[in-house]
Amino acid sequence: MKEAFRESFIRHVRVYDVSLAQVARTTGVSKHLLDALNQRKTGVPNVADAMKIAAFFGKTVEAFVEETKDKGRDRLPMLIEQLTAEERAVFEAQIDVLLKRRRPSP
Repeated sequence: MKEAFRESFIRHVRVYDVSLAQVARTTGVSKHLLDALNQRKTGVPNVADAMKIAAFFGKTVEAFVEETKDKGRDRLPMLIEQLTAEERAVFEAQIDVLLKRRRPSP
């Protein structure tokens, strides 16, 4: 599984266009481990770190390592996860406004 996780990690970083520093800062996983994964070295995350990395991308570990190509459609959960509570509240309010504009008036 370590090769599948490593390859999935590299693919997700590329598809979602995120930096290793951003993943480290948000998840608390060491940048050293993320560098090792990205460079296909001996870095292997423990279960807790694997879960944090997968969650950063809005996925379970199982979904994260699936071999199907990710086209970035699930990028929104990953981005929302990085927001502060205050920023999430603003974002949610903006979505509500957008959805109300789409609904026909009674």
